[in-house]
Amino acid sequence: MPFPPPASEFQLKEKGISWVPRTFKEAIDCLAEDSVLAQTIGRSIWEEFIKIKRTE
Repeated sequence: MPFPPPASEFQLKEKGISWVPRTFKEAIDCLAEDSVLAQTIGRSIWEEFIKIKRTE
């Protein structure tokens, strides 16, 4: 099943979404700031995951 086309900025704003990452680097940068995820999976695992993803 194919993916739907990306949403336009207008469509995102209509849904109340102010910003979404457009690149892998932006997504990892956002993920790195997610303290809830770090607490959930454990900071050491989270830090290692981010480090590995930054090298991809």
